[in-house]
Amino acid sequence: MKILIINDNLVLGGAEQYALNLKDILEKNVNNEIYLMTFDTNYKQSINKVNNTKNIINMVNKNYIGKINKLIFNPILYLKIKKQLDIIKPDKIILNNIFYSPITQMKALKGYEVYQVVHDYSIVCPKSTCIKCNYQICNGYKESNCTIECTYHNSKLSIFLKLQLTKYMEKIRKVIVKKLISPSECLNKYLNKYNYNSECINNPIKISDCNSENEKDRNRYIYVGALNENKGIFKFLDIFERFCKDKETYIEIYGKATEPKYEILANKYNNRKIKFMGTIPNSQIIEKISKSNYMVVPSLWMENYPTTVLEGMMSHTVIIGSNRGGVGELLNENRGITFDILNDEDILEKLEKSYLISIDEYKRIEKNAFEFVTSNNSFEKYEEKITETMGGKVENINN
Repeated sequence: MKILIINDNLVLGGAEQYALNLKDILEKNVNNEIYLMTFDTNYKQSINKVNNTKNIINMVNKNYIGKINKLIFNPILYLKIKKQLDIIKPDKIILNNIFYSPITQMKALKGYEVYQVVHDYSIVCPKSTCIKCNYQICNGYKESNCTIECTYHNSKLSIFLKLQLTKYMEKIRKVIVKKLISPSECLNKYLNKYNYNSECINNPIKISDCNSENEKDRNRYIYVGALNENKGIFKFLDIFERFCKDKETYIEIYGKATEPKYEILANKYNNRKIKFMGTIPNSQIIEKISKSNYMVVPSLWMENYPTTVLEGMMSHTVIIGSNRGGVGELLNENRGITFDILNDEDILEKLEKSYLISIDEYKRIEKNAFEFVTSNNSFEKYEEKITETMGGKVENINN
C-alpha cells in the first residue's frame, strides 16, 4: 500500500518528529511504500539532519510560501501538488501540519482517502491555544466571541482573518478528510463537539531502555521547552522563587526565548537557583532529564500531547505539570503531580509536596508513568492502532 505523509517542515519541532517517526513506523510493514512530502524552505539544511531520507519529496519554491498563501488559493502550487500526486498515486494520505498554504494543499487532495493528525487546537481556535486573554480555558470559536475576547499577535484584524480562515477550513476539511486523529482525549472531545469524525490515538515515542537506577540530583528540577508566555514558565518561576528560598533545590531551564522580551525576563530571573542554560542538542536532552529529580511542564495554553512529558516519563523522572489539556491527561492516575497554573498557592503546595515526598512514593509515581509509556506509546502499539484506523478498502475515486 502506498501511503503519503504531508507536513510543511521537515525538521523543526514535535510535529515534524512525529511525521518522521510515522514514516519509520509504517515502513516496518514490508507491504507499505511510504512517502513524505514537505514544503520546507530550509530543505537543504534540514535533510542533512534526517537519518532515513528514502522517498522524501520537497515541493517548495520560495514563491509559494508567504503570508498571503495562508489565506488564498494558489493555482500554481495546486497544479504542482496534483502533478506529484499523479506520479505517486497514493492509496492513503496522512496530513500533519499544513499551515503554509492550507487552502491550496487541502483542495489538491480532493478525491483521495485522507486522514489528518491534529497537533494543536487551531482547528477550533484561531490562536490555536484555546485560552482567553485572561488565561481561562475556552471551548473554541463557536462558544466564544474571538474578535472581542482575544487578539492574535496583538492585532484584532489578525484574529478576525484567522477566524475566517478557521471557519473556511472547517468547511473544506469536512469534505476532504475522512477522519481526524487526535493524540489526546481532551482535544478529541473538542473535535467531537465540532461534529468532526475523529478518533484518539496517543502519539508514539521510541522506547529506550532507561535505567531507573540512574543517579539523580535530588535537588534538581528541569524545564525543557520554549520560553514564552503560553508555556507558563515565567508565571511558574514567580512561585519557584518563593519555594526555593530556604532550600538547596534549584531549577535548570533549557530552551530559547521566542521574543526579545522573554530574553529580558530570563536575565531577570537568572541566578544561583534559577539557571537558564540555553539550548542543547536533542541527543543530550534525555540525559539531562534522566538525571533530574523532577521535570516541570507549567503550560498555560491547552497542550495537546507533549513529547517532553513522554520523554520525562520514559526517563523515570517524575513530572510536575499543569492540569491543562494533554498534560493533565498524561499525569492522571498517579503518573505525576498536577497543579492549577492559575492558582499560586496550589503550585506552591505541589512543589512542597514534591520536595517532601518519600522515596517509596516517588518510585511508585515514576513506575506508573514508565509502565504507561512503554505499554501505551510504543511504535508497535501505534502501528497497530493507526493501521486499524486506516484499514479496509482503499478509496481513491480518481481511479
